Amino acid sequence: MVIGLFALQTSFAQTLTETYPKKRSIVVEEFTGVNCGYCPEGHDIVNSLQEIYGDELNIINVHSTGFADPGPGQPDFRTEYGPAFVTEFGVTGAPAGNVNRLLYDFVAEGTIAMGRGAWSNAVEVSSQMDAPANIGVESSFDEATRELTVNVEVFYTAEMAEANNYIQLAFIENGIIGPQEDYGAGIMHTDYEHNAVLRT
Repeated sequence: MVIGLFALQTSFAQTLTETYPKKRSIVVEEFTGVNCGYCPEGHDIVNSLQEIYGDELNIINVHSTGFADPGPGQPDFRTEYGPAFVTEFGVTGAPAGNVNRLLYDFVAEGTIAMGRGAWSNAVEVSSQMDAPANIGVESSFDEATRELTVNVEVFYTAEMAEANNYIQLAFIENGIIGPQEDYGAGIMHTDYEHNAVLRT
């Protein structure tokens, strides 16, 4: 009887995440495009923020809006999800971004999407917020079958207002060399390194 109880307890033990309250991790979704001349400045801003916050800050570059429409010979980094995100978050240009998909009272636009000048402040505010849930993730990839298995574990540290909660997994790709308009440098790069590109 004791052995059965022990087995039951261990099968439900938290193994991927902590059970104590923590601060939020940060996700910056940047709306960008290869023909957006101010976007390299946006990339520099989020990369600088990642140097400060380390693994607690995650970047997803969503190639959407007209600036992401590929010209002749340009790669197409757009996804089927980009247009819906643009609409949902109120994106009106690029670079634009959101931080943890939250609305901040200091953002003049009154939308979840904000200009690059507000990102640092939003990241700082978000990093001080308590997380209502801790999420742990582990994955494995079978090269032979090309099957990815992802296990997600959630531990709630506070009451959640909504009855339903959802998890989104984003596949991003780093190290893609290609074109990028750059007004700061006054050129169209042909060998720009695109990182954190949303794929699906």
